[in-house]
Amino acid sequence: MWRSSQSQTRADARLLKSSVTAQTIINIATMRRCCDVDLELTAAPMNEPVLNAARKVVIKLAQTKMELPKNGASTREATSCNPMLSMPSRKTRTNNAGAMKCSLLKSVVPALVRPMPRIKPFRVGNVTIGGKRPVFILGPCVIESEKFVRRMAREIARMCKAVDVDLIFKASYDKANRTSVKSFRGLGPREGCEILAAIGKELKLPVTTDVHSPDEAKLAGEMIDLLQIPAFLCRQTDLLQAAAQSGRAVNVKKGQFLAPWDVKNIAHKLVAFGCKNFCFTERGTTFGYNNLVADMRSLVWIREAGYPMIFDATHSVQRPGGGGDKTSGDGALAPVLARAAMAAGCDGIFMEVHDNPPRAMSDAANQVPLKQLPKHLRMLKAIHAAVS
Repeated sequence: MWRSSQSQTRADARLLKSSVTAQTIINIATMRRCCDVDLELTAAPMNEPVLNAARKVVIKLAQTKMELPKNGASTREATSCNPMLSMPSRKTRTNNAGAMKCSLLKSVVPALVRPMPRIKPFRVGNVTIGGKRPVFILGPCVIESEKFVRRMAREIARMCKAVDVDLIFKASYDKANRTSVKSFRGLGPREGCEILAAIGKELKLPVTTDVHSPDEAKLAGEMIDLLQIPAFLCRQTDLLQAAAQSGRAVNVKKGQFLAPWDVKNIAHKLVAFGCKNFCFTERGTTFGYNNLVADMRSLVWIREAGYPMIFDATHSVQRPGGGGDKTSGDGALAPVLARAAMAAGCDGIFMEVHDNPPRAMSDAANQVPLKQLPKHLRMLKAIHAAVS
């Protein structure tokens, strides 16, 4: 792998040696291979120093028409190793002889110097996702009652206004994947959506909730600003189609079982069904039994592919089924992961908030106490300003 202690000049010089193989140049040209000074390829994403060296080397080779070796040059392994474009693979060798001429090098230079896909911001009500300001998707896990959720919405909106951050209010009308059949689920789709729509109208802010079937997506699309696809259902084509065709923006929770680079297939589905305004939310990856781990690299890789990226701090600290008949978790760590995600450059934070978490009717172990929200918002806003 790239050893940062070795100077950029030395790396450039080594890369320019005549022993550079055709395959190495192909991999450099894809901008996603990482190589050390001995030109050994790895599955790691290319960091900025190596990327800059690769640009200069390939351009130099194209300009000077440097001849490449005719013996031992691999002509396989042309697949990019950007995790967002393909699965990382080991270097393979073939017995095919030959070399890539500079005419081919010239053809890859434009691709090499082309910038990464740019994030396309989109509007959800009066809030922009993927823009210069971070968005905060905040609210209780579930609508416990109309009185409760209205009170929570007013308090959260007041706190966000005081700190000057953009808010999308969230709450679920149905927790369809509760661990136990005895657990509270919610008020149901129609009543829940009507309550959320009324809250949005009263407070003049966008609202979001999760949908679990094509019929629910159609119903919610009539009243809800941002439709959320649950992580367990993120690949369900019929659900994605219904959400896309609702005309609303869509937020897809990345499944706990899904690699970051696999979200491109979900994106392709949404685009095929006519949805142009969508984002993804990282909410942790399965890590053994009853546990999740939050991989901050996921935020970078998905954003590099051109998709706005939200980080779900409270669900990422869950211990699914860890309480036997309920999910447990490490709620105190949710703000810690939120800070790390904001420093990594995500476009917003998803965080569930409750005025009395121990008495919450769903996900009590992981919701952030309402009274602590202002200090977390101030810290997250400052971190975003520092890294922007």
